[in-house]
Parts: sequence; C-alpha cells; structure tokens
Amino acid sequence: MARLLIAALVLLAASSRPAAAQDRVTVFLHGFNSNGASWYATASRLGARLRIAPTAPNLPWHLPFDQQASGLHQAASAAGAPPDTVVVGHSNGGLIARQLSTKRPLGGIVTLGSPHAGAPLARNIQAAGVHYLVTGQKLGLLLYMLGASNGTNQFSGIWFSPGLAPLRAAIATLGLALESSTAIAREALFVSTSVPVLSDMVPGSPALSALNSASNLARERAAVPRRVGLVYAARDWWIGAPFVAAQPEYQYWGNAAVGSGIAFLGYIRAYFDYPNFAPWDPVATSIRNQAASVIADLLIYNSVWCWATSDDPSCSTSTDGVGPTSSQYFPGDATNVGYYGPAHLREKDLAEDGLFDALTRHLGIRTRGEPTGNPGGSPASTLTAGERLYAGQNVWSPNGQVSLRYQSDGNLVLYGPQGPAWSSATHGTSAGYVEMQQDGNLVVYDAAGHPVWATDTSGIPGAELRVQDDGYIVLYDAGGTVVWHGPGW
Repeated sequence: MARLLIAALVLLAASSRPAAAQDRVTVFLHGFNSNGASWYATASRLGARLRIAPTAPNLPWHLPFDQQASGLHQAASAAGAPPDTVVVGHSNGGLIARQLSTKRPLGGIVTLGSPHAGAPLARNIQAAGVHYLVTGQKLGLLLYMLGASNGTNQFSGIWFSPGLAPLRAAIATLGLALESSTAIAREALFVSTSVPVLSDMVPGSPALSALNSASNLARERAAVPRRVGLVYAARDWWIGAPFVAAQPEYQYWGNAAVGSGIAFLGYIRAYFDYPNFAPWDPVATSIRNQAASVIADLLIYNSVWCWATSDDPSCSTSTDGVGPTSSQYFPGDATNVGYYGPAHLREKDLAEDGLFDALTRHLGIRTRGEPTGNPGGSPASTLTAGERLYAGQNVWSPNGQVSLRYQSDGNLVLYGPQGPAWSSATHGTSAGYVEMQQDGNLVVYDAAGHPVWATDTSGIPGAELRVQDDGYIVLYDAGGTVVWHGPGW
C-alpha cells in the first residue's frame, strides 16, 4: 500500500510546474469512494497561483481512518515529506489528515465538508435505499394493475388512450427519478454498505470519539496550530434531496418529476373512484389503494434523504447533501469558514477561492506573484506578545525605510519609501490600539475596545510581529515559522 501511495504522491507534482525551493509541499486527500484524480484540476490551479508543490495520492478509502493514515505516514516518510507539509482533505480526507497529525508533524490542515462529528448516512443509507427501491416497486405494481406492462387487461385501453399521454409521460419520468434515487442510495455514494470505514464514520464511533477527545484536541492545537474548516450547506438541500448528494445537476428535475408524479397519481386514484367505478369494486379499490400508497411514499421523498443525512426528517437541518453542516465544523479552536451553494460532490471543484484564502490568510502560504526573497531573511524590528501601538505610534524597520503606523483615523498602515503599501482598511473607526496578543493574534481595537481587524492567528502563543527592511510585515511563531505576512516591495 505504501508503494502505491509513494507513486501517487509524486504524480501530480511531476505533472505540474517544477517546485521551487520555497514551495510548500501540500497534499490533497480525497474522501469516500473517490480518488486522487478528483483533486487534480483544483490542486493544479492552486499550484499555479500559490507557492505550493501539490500532490494528490490515491488512498485506500475503504479502510478505517487509522489504517489510511498509517499508510500515508509510511509513504510520506519514504518520500521525505518535510515537517511543514500542509494537508488539505475533502470529506473523510479531512479526518485522515487529523489522524495523520498524530503520527508526524504537519504545517497545517484544511478540511472541506469533513464529517468531524460523524455522518448519519453511514448508518442510515440502507434504510433510505430500501425506501426508494420499494417505492419504485410499488409504482411498477400499479402500472401492472393498470395494464401498462406485462400484457394487457381491461384497463389497457384506458391507459394507452391518446388523452392520457401526458399522464404516461409524467409517470415514466417519475419512474426514472425513483430509479436514479435508488442508484444514488445504493451505488453512487456507497458502493458497499459493509466497507470497514463506515463504522468509523458513524457519529460517536470510537475513532471519532478519540479524534474529538479533549486530550487529542489539546495535542492537535499544540502540534498543528493552523487549522481551518471549510463548512458547506448545499443550495436548497431539501429540494430533490437525493439528487443533491450525487447528481446535483438533476436536483430540480428530480424534484419536479416527483411533484408531477404525485399530481398524476392523484388523478389515477380519483378516476378509479365513484362515479366511474362502484365503491365496492375490488379491482378499482386495489388500484386506488396502490396509488395512495405510492403517493404516501412520494410525499416523504425528500424527508427520507434529509433523515438519512442529518437524522432530521423535517429537512430543517442544513446539509451538503451527504452530511450535516454542523458536523463539518473543525472542532477545538480551529478557524471555520461557511459557504452556501456547492453540494458535497462539487466541493472540491468549486473550492479554489476558499482554499486560496485559507492557505494564504491562515496558513501563511505566499502567492507566486510575490517577491521570491525569503521574508525571514531581512533585519527587522518587532512587536512582541503583549505589546501595543496607540494612535500615532510606529514600528520602524532597522534601516528606517519601512514603518508600520497606527493612525488616528483607526487605520493600521505599512509605509515604505514609495508611500503606503498595505493597510488593515479600518480607517473611519475610532482609534483605540493595536495589540500583538499573547495568543498569537494581531488585533486592531477601536476606542470602545471592540476588535475591528485581526490576522486570525490565535492559538500560536509566543508569536511576534516583525517589520523588515525588505518591506515585509511578518508574524512568526516561536519556532520562527511564518504564520502570516503582508506584502514586500
């Protein structure tokens, strides 16, 4: 397994631009029933914008979390992955990244749509699949009773009459929607309901309880201080809910098919009632009852999937089509950023901008458009933990050419020989102070003591701000690693 992972680790990097010395190794991990190729497009685009060396291995996704992480750890060690390696994980890949951090140093973790608190679908998928399958079977029996299939009966002439062409089309479309729903539940998402990793994914499982325990969160905070969770709620997750999971492009079509099916089945039920048929007619009664049973199933078509994915049949709990939004929050004191729109299957494809922001703003990765010089290689003056700037005060670089000034208009501005180069964009707020906090966060406070801007780097005690001769303003952690920076010249 490790040999396969090693080959995959170098595949994307070898096919993209040559990695420069300052490029950060960034590993993109896929989730359940997926592969490394699903990351290639987004990872390659990010590699063109950021100073990263991207790689996307194929994980043995069906194995328990710890086994996947162990194989990845062996492969990374064999490949010489550096201790500041960043790992980006989608879905279960985010949990594998967290498990990996128990085995080797990491420079940061970003998760997308990862079920940190578990995925109810892991235990509910079979029941949901049975519901859609049985509904389809009931519809098939109704069509048989109407003489629409498997030979003819006394109602075949009615069913195939020209006037019922719209009804036949609607029922055929409904049949396709139910067939697709069954495929989604049984194949598209979970090709097997017995793969070992499913037991790890259930909320409250031993694997998740260990990851989310107080002791592990404390370890995680110390070992990987830069952690970001990208949290998703799918657009209209309650409409065409099964399609949101694996065929989001057909979400509204599927929902419309179910709505039309309910309306036309209501027509069938009414047609086979009095006065067209005597109330005691046994065949007509059977058809009415069968139509009513299918309608009852269809009325909870969306609710069943909402229940399967969130344990909430009312559909009031937001999901990304596969897991509840609330489960995706990276626990502890990690930074979490919410997004509305992409369904689970599309999160990797549409995550470029969100990942760009997370990697640059929170993990300190630099863009390819920035100067190639090392921001840590220039003399600097510092603002250490607990120190403040008040209105009119500056921190000057050692050569006196660069200053970081907190102005009376509430704006924190970096000045160089050519004038202002960067600011916190807080002008117009009442001037309070700027503090390099003990927790590693640089914060601008207004006169009332309310934070109006921050580097969002809390959780890094001992960090300090340096104003450098080369025009960079840089936050370093206690070990000298860049955790945030402003532009150089």
